[in-house]
Amino acid sequence: MKTTNVILQTPHELDALLENTPIEDNEKLLIQIFVSTSTPEYLECLHTTLQTHFQKAHIVGSSCEASIANAKVVNDGATLLSFTQFEDTTLHSYHAHHQPQDTQSGELMGEYFKTYNPKVLILFMDAFHCNAEELLRGLYAKLPHVIVCGGLASRGSNFEDTYIFNNTFWTHSGMVAVGLTNENLNVIENFAFDWMPVGVSQTVTKASGNIVYQIDNISAVAFCDKYLGHSVTQNLPDTGIEFPLIIQRNDQYIARAVVNRHDDKSLSFAGNIYEGERVQFGIGNIESILEHSRNYQKILPYSNIESIFVYSCIARKHFLGSDIAIELEAFEHIAPTSGFFTFGEFYNHHLLNQSNRFIALSEAPFEKHQSRVDKKYKTDSQTNILKALLNLSNATSKDLETLNSSLIHQIQEHEANIKRNLYYDDHTKLPNRLKLIEDIGNYAGCYLVLFNIDRFSRINYFYGFEAGDLLLYEFATFLKERLETIGLLYKLPSDELALVVTTKAIDIHHFIHTISLELKMMLFNYQNIKIAYTATIGVAKIVGDGVSMRHADTTVSQAKLMRKQYLFYEDIENENKRVIQKSLQLALSVREAIQHKGLQMHYQPIFDLKTDRIYSYEALARFVLDNGTILMPSDFLPILPDIHLSHDFVKMVIEQTFECFAKHDMRFSINLSIEDILDTHLNDFLCLQLHKYQLHKKITLEILETVEIVESDAMKKFITQAKSLGIHIAIDDFGSGFANFEYITKIDADIIKIDGSLIKNIHTDTNAKIVVETIVAFAQKLGIKTVVEYVHSQEVYDVVKAIGIDYGQGFYLGEPLAHLL
Repeated sequence: MKTTNVILQTPHELDALLENTPIEDNEKLLIQIFVSTSTPEYLECLHTTLQTHFQKAHIVGSSCEASIANAKVVNDGATLLSFTQFEDTTLHSYHAHHQPQDTQSGELMGEYFKTYNPKVLILFMDAFHCNAEELLRGLYAKLPHVIVCGGLASRGSNFEDTYIFNNTFWTHSGMVAVGLTNENLNVIENFAFDWMPVGVSQTVTKASGNIVYQIDNISAVAFCDKYLGHSVTQNLPDTGIEFPLIIQRNDQYIARAVVNRHDDKSLSFAGNIYEGERVQFGIGNIESILEHSRNYQKILPYSNIESIFVYSCIARKHFLGSDIAIELEAFEHIAPTSGFFTFGEFYNHHLLNQSNRFIALSEAPFEKHQSRVDKKYKTDSQTNILKALLNLSNATSKDLETLNSSLIHQIQEHEANIKRNLYYDDHTKLPNRLKLIEDIGNYAGCYLVLFNIDRFSRINYFYGFEAGDLLLYEFATFLKERLETIGLLYKLPSDELALVVTTKAIDIHHFIHTISLELKMMLFNYQNIKIAYTATIGVAKIVGDGVSMRHADTTVSQAKLMRKQYLFYEDIENENKRVIQKSLQLALSVREAIQHKGLQMHYQPIFDLKTDRIYSYEALARFVLDNGTILMPSDFLPILPDIHLSHDFVKMVIEQTFECFAKHDMRFSINLSIEDILDTHLNDFLCLQLHKYQLHKKITLEILETVEIVESDAMKKFITQAKSLGIHIAIDDFGSGFANFEYITKIDADIIKIDGSLIKNIHTDTNAKIVVETIVAFAQKLGIKTVVEYVHSQEVYDVVKAIGIDYGQGFYLGEPLAHLL
């Protein structure tokens, strides 16, 4: 089996995609589709387009806030199509609207699939019109051994409802499923949770199925308002999903997230909550989530896993923010990954929330991986949960006041453990990144220093994780002892520590220089082995809560690239200012040069290599400034679009060049970009000047080779019209980028100008010579002339002449001059 992920912005892109990437429609092709633009009009268009191309494949699709493709989060209105081609597995599809009783819906689905005995069932359901827990109960009554994965459809906050669909069916109230039948299909499945209960447990005093009316004798909405705060509760369920209710059943914690809010102040949850159950709010442990992401490779220790499907809770994405990518990357290192963020995850007969549900498949027997190196991740966690957490803590404290002193002590100790887990690294006992994020706003004007251990992954690889953990502890101990009088030390994820320098009287540059010298001499003793290690230091002034951490991260990365042991962000800022200032000055010089008619055309001769006589000239632009400085095209061409003078420049080139060659009976060429040609005003100006000077038979237009020449109908029309007037068309820099032989056949060009990168070393580079010989041979068969640039020596001249190239130019033959030879 093989999985291929494709991302579309509109349904109409599917036609072009299938032309460029043919995917055979067949009965063993599974297509999972996740749509983040969940409007009925968009879905209907997509559905119609899919039906056109796929009548045999099995499609299951869901609306979503975001999907997962190759370890990346796909959102912003994009659609993910995940194609999985099976070889030995039979697929069967099912769809239905909900029955009056959800248990009955599950039983009917189970009866249908019972005939096919699937090993795995991929199931998608809408989120708001069913009780998924009851449906799974009915399904397992008929199919007790099937593995169920998938989840409840989700949606972005801009959309009212959720949708599911397959080949022939789409609805906002129903289910779609595909069964995978193959007794030899190898499967590994699991899920990660990492949410912990906080606060005092409370009793559900009124509930029915998945609707909770009262908790602790107040309405469900008032209960959330009390503990999460009104700013969170007023927007339920679009906010607050990060704080589910945690219930303990059979010694296992499960979460239930809000999916709907009702006018009577009751709340619907993704699964059942029963009267009499004790519930607590839950909070995610970022450090635990990211640490556990490393264990996925241990859970999936096989080298030939072919596909991984991930159905992760949308709350997990909200809570982790950009760090969700770290959890997803752990899967992508194993096998191609696809899936979506759900309102509830199916783990066999369980409905989960807040979890990362995954299933790994292979049609071949699993093979144990000999060795796998765990990757240490460097995170950039940004959290906005502290306000809700503060409300939760304050409300919990008020509840504790009503309890006896013994119970108060126990709960306070429990809360202290939670805070310690949230804000402190268990290994080094130092405050962690989350604590730094909370604290950093209090130290504006101070310095933030990051210490990143160099080549830490190598120590893990060669000596094992135990050695890495001991080194981190020893390094943290050294910094703590050395820096405790200077500021506050924090342990960040992976191989980083951070210092907030709270002593403002310190000479920060002298201090960093001194500590960097000490870090050059670091030794770590492990099992009688002495291991030398160093650390890179990045320093940034604290100017805001989050921006300073990004500045410090950037500085560490830049220091490593520059191979410096330490670097200050202010140095990077100064360099950026210098570059910007230089760019602004150059823009001003170019503007003045155009205003003062400072353009000076130079003309480089192009020789006929068979007769060694001048065949043509190429017009090359220079700007001469008032101080005599000459600007080359590489200096001013990138600036022109930014100062909106590209049109003026091209017009000046055309005017000066045409005026020159109207006086000489010689061929010449000028360079035009695709943008120049497709610009109506420039196109008209070119035509007027050609008519004025009657240069149609002399001129060659050199056009840079790009994909637009082939794909643009307007370009094709221009080339056809130009050639009908006797104008020659040359494709410039051929071989530098898009060019291929099919490309040559589609362009009705007179001349191919081979890129100088293939010519400058052709007398010593055998591969370059072979490429050029191939281009020339192909061009000759099509009757197209060839020109080479960069003929800078006798040796290069001899080689290109021997190959059979028609024309050549370069400093060996003639430099660009302000007059004709």
